Amino acid sequence: MKKVVAAILFILLPLTFSGCAADVSGRVSELISCSRSAVLESGAEVSLSFSEDTATLAIKSRDETTVIQGRYLADDDNLVIFMPEIGQNYCFAYTPRGNELELTYDGGSVVLKSDGFFDSAPTE
Repeated sequence: MKKVVAAILFILLPLTFSGCAADVSGRVSELISCSRSAVLESGAEVSLSFSEDTATLAIKSRDETTVIQGRYLADDDNLVIFMPEIGQNYCFAYTPRGNELELTYDGGSVVLKSDGFFDSAPTE
C-alpha cells in the first residue's frame, strides 16, 4: 500500500509544479514593444505607451486631456493599469494584430496603430 501511495505522489508531484505555468511573454512583449496611437472620427486622439514598469494611456479631445498612468500588469488577454492615488484600476482587453492593437474597455474598442519600436523593450 505504501508503494502505491508513493508511486502516485511521485507521478503527481512533478505535474503539480510544471502544469500551472503559462508563458504569455510573446503577446505581452508585443503589447509593450512600441507606442501606439489613433485619431478617432470625432477628432479625439488616443495614445498608449510603456516606460519600464509604467503604462500611459492618454485621450485628448478638444481642450481636455485624460491620462491613465501607473504601474501595469499584463497577461495574454488583458492589460490592467493601477492608479492607487485615486483608488482606481483600469482593465482593458487587448488583441495585437501586427502593427495594430485593438483595445477594449467597457464594451467599446479602439484600434491603435504602431508608432514604431523602442530601442529595447521595457521590462515587465
